[in-house]
Amino acid sequence: MYLPQKNRFLHRDILDLLEKETDFITMKEMVERLKYPSLHAVKNACHELQEVVGEVYAPENLELIISVRGGIRLKRLNTNLQKLTQVLNNQSLSFQLALQVFDKRIYPVAKFCEENFISRSTLFRHLKKTNDFFARYSASEIKITLSDSLKMTGAESSIRIIYYLLLKSNFDSLEDQTNGNETIQLTKKILSFLDIPSTETQTQH
Repeated sequence: MYLPQKNRFLHRDILDLLEKETDFITMKEMVERLKYPSLHAVKNACHELQEVVGEVYAPENLELIISVRGGIRLKRLNTNLQKLTQVLNNQSLSFQLALQVFDKRIYPVAKFCEENFISRSTLFRHLKKTNDFFARYSASEIKITLSDSLKMTGAESSIRIIYYLLLKSNFDSLEDQTNGNETIQLTKKILSFLDIPSTETQTQH
């Protein structure tokens, strides 16, 4: 799964909090102790973390337990979180790679590596993961090529569909944002890129 960039620090903060606890902690208590996220954001982040933990570790080594009544608990046996942290970072970087190239269509390799503090070989590894993700959803119609620049290729209709899905996954919690004008401007940008006509009232809703 792809993890939006805006959630990466919330995931880390939740893990830090759970690491210090030996018993269950409710999501409401998490919100009160972390102070900045909404309950909706914490719920989403916890379920995303549970999915990633299940993909990376065997249940007997590390398990994120979510109980409707009891709350959340990180259960582990002689297991550190280094592998989990690395996976979260990698998924977030792959997501940003896809988002940047979809937005610009052509993006300088040197610039992307400098902005994300990675080497060209690391970029190549993330690019392969990103193209594999595209292949699952677009029958290999679209891909990002690598030379001096990262370049998006493929059918325009497929590109717009995948870009929409990525944007939706990144901004599906717009209700958590307090700046209504910023949200409306972002919506207009998305609709304009996808060439979808809309009135001002439709945009606001």
